[in-house]
Amino acid sequence: MSHVNKSRPGIFRRGARGTIDIIADILSLCESWTRKTSIMYKANLSHQMLKFYLWHLVQLGLLEESEEMKFKITERGTEFISYYRKIGRLMSDPHDGQWLHRYLAQQE
Repeated sequence: MSHVNKSRPGIFRRGARGTIDIIADILSLCESWTRKTSIMYKANLSHQMLKFYLWHLVQLGLLEESEEMKFKITERGTEFISYYRKIGRLMSDPHDGQWLHRYLAQQE
């Protein structure tokens, strides 16, 4: 089962995870049918935030919901994760993976 890597900053934001990172975390946790409570704890989200994201991800066709209130990634969601990881690889430095964060910090 996939787990969220809480030690890394989000790819698209320094420090705390950004929206795209949270979406990728949720989708990664739902490779098989997963309960909301499990997603909430493993993605480190409040119940209110989880409801917000799950509703939108289902509406966008990235997750499907069962009658038992479990969630599973769709083919479209899998494609999203694939692109997310490709972008992460493109933005990372082979030495330490933080070149973009240092560059953005210099621009402030």
